[in-house]
Amino acid sequence: AMFTGMIATTASNQRVLADDIKGFRKCKNKMWASYDKTVPIEGSFWKLGKIYPKCLAKEEYLWTKKASAIKMEKMLRRQLATTKRLLKVAGDRCTNVCRQLRQENYQEQLDRLKDYYGDCKKRIDPLWKNNEKLRKKYVAVAHDAEHGNAKYTIMVDKCKLIAFDM
Repeated sequence: AMFTGMIATTASNQRVLADDIKGFRKCKNKMWASYDKTVPIEGSFWKLGKIYPKCLAKEEYLWTKKASAIKMEKMLRRQLATTKRLLKVAGDRCTNVCRQLRQENYQEQLDRLKDYYGDCKKRIDPLWKNNEKLRKKYVAVAHDAEHGNAKYTIMVDKCKLIAFDM
C-alpha cells in the first residue's frame, strides 16, 4: 500500500525509498512497544485527572462544614456556660428560710416555706429547662464537629494520595 504512492523515476530512488520505509517500520515498532508500556499509566493519570477536581471540591465543602460546626459548638459551649452561671445565681437566691419567726406555728411555717420554694421553682424551672435543652443540643453539635473534623482529615489524605499518584 505504501509503495503505490511512491513516485520515483529511477529504480535506485525506488530502492532508497523502500529501504527508508523498512527502517521506519522498525522505528515505529519500537515506538509502539514503548507506547504500550505508557498507555496504562496515561489512562490512570487521565482517570485521576477526572477525579482530582471532584476531590478538591469535596474537600472544600467539608472544610466549610467543619468550620461552621466548630463555630456552632463554641457558641453553644458559651451559651451553656452562661445558663449554668444564671442557674447558680438563681439557686443562690433561694436560701433556706427554716428559721422560726415569733408567734408562728408549724402550719404557718409550712405555708411560708411552700410559698418561698414555690417562687424559687418558678424562677429556676425555666432556666433549668433551657439548660437541659442546650445540653442536648450541645452534645449533638459537639459530635458533628468532631466527626466533621475527622471526615475533613480523611478527605485531605485521600486527595493527597490522588495528587501523589498523578
